[in-house]
Amino acid sequence: MHYRCIVQGDFSYQKQAQPRLTNTLLFAQQSEARFVIFDTVTHPNTYTSNDNHVEKKTFSSNKLYQHVFEVAFRVYIEDIKEFIKNTVQKELEPLSHSRDFAAKQSARERRVLLKMWMAARYPLGYEAHEIAQLIAVLAPWQCNDDPTQPRDRDDMAPLALPAPPGGSWSCSQFVDTVVKGASKWRVPPFIQHGMFKHTISEAMELVGDLIRSQRQLWSHDPNEARDLMKAIMVKAIQELKINHVPWVVHRDGPCAQGQPSTQITHTVWLPLGGAEPKRLATMSRVLLNMGRTQEVKLLELCNKIALRDALMSWSATRQRLTNYHNVLHNQCLPSEWSYKNASIQAKDTLSKEVYTWLPEAYDPVNKPLHALTKLISIVFSGMLPRCFPPSDFSTEGITHMPQLADILANMPWESCDKRGATIAPPFITMITTFIIAIMDPESPFHRCKDLSCKKMFISKHSEYPSPIYASFASHD
Repeated sequence: MHYRCIVQGDFSYQKQAQPRLTNTLLFAQQSEARFVIFDTVTHPNTYTSNDNHVEKKTFSSNKLYQHVFEVAFRVYIEDIKEFIKNTVQKELEPLSHSRDFAAKQSARERRVLLKMWMAARYPLGYEAHEIAQLIAVLAPWQCNDDPTQPRDRDDMAPLALPAPPGGSWSCSQFVDTVVKGASKWRVPPFIQHGMFKHTISEAMELVGDLIRSQRQLWSHDPNEARDLMKAIMVKAIQELKINHVPWVVHRDGPCAQGQPSTQITHTVWLPLGGAEPKRLATMSRVLLNMGRTQEVKLLELCNKIALRDALMSWSATRQRLTNYHNVLHNQCLPSEWSYKNASIQAKDTLSKEVYTWLPEAYDPVNKPLHALTKLISIVFSGMLPRCFPPSDFSTEGITHMPQLADILANMPWESCDKRGATIAPPFITMITTFIIAIMDPESPFHRCKDLSCKKMFISKHSEYPSPIYASFASHD
């Protein structure tokens, strides 16, 4: 099995259902599930998130735990898709050989819809297309007249997906059933021959151990750790938009009246849209926030310790003017500064020389200009992208820097569409380098005697290079 594709979200692989699970096959499935879950944690680079830079770098524990459960529930989705596909194909097989043209046409349409539903991003969601495709596949057009007569599509109506007695469940109620059923045999929601039972068991064991190992950071007792794990599972279900799942039928008869079957069927679907109990919903938020609060405090403490080291890497985008004094002693360029962010052309030899020179020459402790540049990069990175003059601004008639400074001081600020003017790292890289290169007399810019190279360098780093170039050209 391609384990990596499962962790990264490609669930194209699925085991073929076997008539009977042997001990060897069961052991293989358990080992396979264990590998998938452990690979999720040991290779966090496969985890994608919309969180900010800090959380991407540190992999927030709650987010990582949620990702582990998302991997497990994606396996559940694949189990359901494979189950529906096998069931529908079995139903459609005799229709493919039917002499009834309408029946054959209906079978073809259902196969197409089945393929579309299986390719959907959220096949168990309630988005209009997904739910309509599923209903059309599982509940084919019902004829309201005599079934022996030719069928008229105008007389046909779509069926709904019937729910079990009692109506919908809440996600937390469904999670409770998953947790309790993981240690049992042949109970819903687990599909026979599916991988979800093994995968969710491994996920719960791993996440439970990780949560308990961090008790020195959190104030959780074992029960709170278990409730936290359930709360994260609920969030994983919501993230994957699992709004309904195939369920079991309630058997009729004097001996089994009201007792549910243990066999999952495609004819009954359990909605998961029930309201969460207020106490449970509140407790889940408290538990999640508690763990995140402790994590934030720990990260802040680590950052404070790291910032005391003058040679430690630091980020300009994570600093504010109110704590600027914390980085005054730092002797290295911010982490956003990178040669690659400058996008230097091959013919721009002066820019290459300047960007190679600056990391070694940067000395904010002994050179006030370099420290001032650090402050400027922090200020302007917080103003992006509205830190540029109007598009109709003209430098005609401006020949000296004081004239330009006076005009800029009374000018409205606007945004710019260039990459280096909208994204912080390229902007910080270029503005830091440009100011130091122009103002530091020891820079390669001042040692350069080729005016065309200087002009190219200024044009690259300034929207309005003419007055700047004229000012320096007059001194050469």
